[in-house]
Amino acid sequence: MSASRRASPLGFAAVAALVLGACGGASGLREGAPPTDPVSEVSAERLFETGMSSAAQGDLVRAEQYLAAAGARGYDETKVIGPLVRVCVAASRLRQALVYAQPYLRTHADDWRLRFVVATVHLGLDRVDEARVELERVIVAAPDVPEPHFVLGMLLRDRLSDEATAKPHLERYLALAPTGAHADEARSALSTPLPPEPVQTPMPPVQTPMPPVQTPMPPVQTPMQPVQTPVQPVHTPVQPVHAPMQPPTATGTP
Repeated sequence: MSASRRASPLGFAAVAALVLGACGGASGLREGAPPTDPVSEVSAERLFETGMSSAAQGDLVRAEQYLAAAGARGYDETKVIGPLVRVCVAASRLRQALVYAQPYLRTHADDWRLRFVVATVHLGLDRVDEARVELERVIVAAPDVPEPHFVLGMLLRDRLSDEATAKPHLERYLALAPTGAHADEARSALSTPLPPEPVQTPMPPVQTPMPPVQTPMPPVQTPMQPVQTPVQPVHTPVQPVHAPMQPPTATGTP
């Protein structure tokens, strides 16, 4: 498997659930009540047995109900918590797994197996910082168990890009489990450096010139006033011709 290919967080949780096995370890059962109380008048022992049977048959919802009810009725929480958390992880009910597990760990801090499950559940929920803290506590409590070293090493390498801190954990995993299920992936991670972080060059601001505002001038529409020049009538008075009649002139006729 390529080192650049990240292991699935749910895969880590499944590994942790296997490590949990039949671990002891539910004050959390009382705080995280089951979805429903399946049977009101059944003994805690019978509820536990029915829950385990349902889990074996793949009925995860019913298994959670009966196991949580058994814990709430007073069944030994160190025997209930492991199967109950495994059922939640298998059903991808990661937050509910924390509801059951975290109160239990407050009174059973030395239960590193359950803490390992809690760490991988945090990782599945993308709570990287919480997962790292829990994994480091697991390794302090169980330094010779290989799986926590592998999960922490891959978290540091792939999620936090901290190859220097991841290296000793991956090497420790290979020393403890040279033929383990994750040996090839651990060797590949150690031999393949992470690609350099891409240099992010800030993009220059795009300067789009503002187009000139062209406000069209409205046409000047001055209506033409008709020229009304009244034609003045020409009144030229006709002068009468007053030529006086001349009396006839005498021609010498007697």
